[in-house]
Amino acid sequence: MLLNRKNFILIINLFLLYTPLKPNNLNSPSYNYETEIISNSLTENIELSNSISNVANEKNNYLNTDCADFFKTEIVRNPQKGRYLHLINGGQIETVTTEDDEELECAYFDRGSDKLLIVGAGFTNAREIMTPFVAMFEKYDIVIFDYRGHGYKEKSWLKPWTWEMPRFKVDNRKVKLGAVEEKDVFAVVDHFKNTKEYTKINGLGICYSTLIFVKAQSIKENQNKKLFDKLILDGCWLSIENFTDKLMVDPKLLFKPQTGGWSDKWVVKQSWFKPLMYKLRNYLAGGIPTNTEMLDYLPEIRNTPILLWYGKDDLTITREEFETILSSIKTEPTTAIITSNPHVINHLKQKEFYKMACELFLDEDHETFLNCLENIETLEKNYNSERTLEFKNYDYYYDEECDLLMTPYYLPF
Repeated sequence: MLLNRKNFILIINLFLLYTPLKPNNLNSPSYNYETEIISNSLTENIELSNSISNVANEKNNYLNTDCADFFKTEIVRNPQKGRYLHLINGGQIETVTTEDDEELECAYFDRGSDKLLIVGAGFTNAREIMTPFVAMFEKYDIVIFDYRGHGYKEKSWLKPWTWEMPRFKVDNRKVKLGAVEEKDVFAVVDHFKNTKEYTKINGLGICYSTLIFVKAQSIKENQNKKLFDKLILDGCWLSIENFTDKLMVDPKLLFKPQTGGWSDKWVVKQSWFKPLMYKLRNYLAGGIPTNTEMLDYLPEIRNTPILLWYGKDDLTITREEFETILSSIKTEPTTAIITSNPHVINHLKQKEFYKMACELFLDEDHETFLNCLENIETLEKNYNSERTLEFKNYDYYYDEECDLLMTPYYLPF
C-alpha cells in the first residue's frame, strides 16, 4: 500500500481510535486512605488529614443540629413531608416545559445569591431525596427537580394516566433512560437562567444524573454554548447497559445500591432471569432499547472544571469502572475525592467535609481549592462557613398559609 496522504490520514485516525485513553495527568488512585484526593493539578495524591477534617466538622456541625430535619430519612423519603419542609423554608414549586413538551416540577430556593446550584437525583428518585443539599448549600440559590416520568404525583385507580410502575416509582411511558433526558436539563437551566441573572450556574449530579449532566454538558460544549460553569459528579455510572448487567447479578442494587443483597436468590440463578432484566430495562425506557454511555460524552468536555466523588468500595461502580471514567477525562482542572463510603452517600456520611469541599471547589480557583484541602493555614484563611439562613424544623412549625399553597396531593401528613 502506498503511503499517500489519504492513507497516512487513515493510519493516524486508526491510531487515535485504538490508542487506549490515558489520564490527563491524573494519578491512579491508591485506595490506601480513608479519604484520598487526586487531581491533574497535583503531582501526587493527597491523604485528607485529620486537621482538615476537624475544621470541616467544626465549621459545619450545624448540619447535625439546626437543620437536622433535612437529613432525616423519614422526611427525605416521604415526598409529602419533604415538600412541606421545602415550602416552610422558602421553596417555590415551579413547572418547566421541555422542548418536546414534557412538564417537569422543580423546587426553587431563591436565597438572593448570584450563584445557582442545580441538583439532579438518581434513577427512580423523586426530587425530595435531594433535600439534604437544600440545607447543605445555603449560600447558593438551589434547584432540585424531577426528571420526566419521575416525582410524586396524586394517584387514583380511576385515572390510568396517574399510574406508575409499582416499586420503581417511575412512569415508563415518559422515562427514556438517558436517551432524551438531557432535554430536561436544558429546560431547567434555561428556565432559571431566564428567571434571574446569575454569574454562575453549577451542576451537582448524583448517580444516574452524572450520566445525564455529562451528556448535556458535552452537547452544549460541542455547540459552543454554555450550560454549567462547574460540575460535581457523585457516583458516576459508566453506562445504562453496564448498570443493567449488574442488576442481572444482584437486582436489589436498583433499590439498595449501597448494599445489594439478592445475588444468591434462586430466581437470579435461573436461565430466564437475564432476558427478563433486559426486557425490564426496555420497559423502563418506554419500550425503546437504549444505552447511554459516559465514554461517549465525558471526553468531549474540555472547558469545564469537574469534581468527582467516589466510594472506593462502591458496589454499584467498581474500581476498574471508576478508573476507566477517570482515564477518559480531558478537561482541566479535574479533581477526584475518593472516600470509604458506600454508593452516593458521601453527603450523608461525611456531610461536613462534603459541604466544605464542594463550596471551595465552586467558589475558589482550582489551585486555592486544592491548597485548602492540603494546608490548614490556607483553609482557615479562605473558607468561610458563615450562616445566612435560619431553618425551620418540620416537627415544630406549621403554617396554614403555607399549607394552602399545596395542592391536595402535597398535603404534609
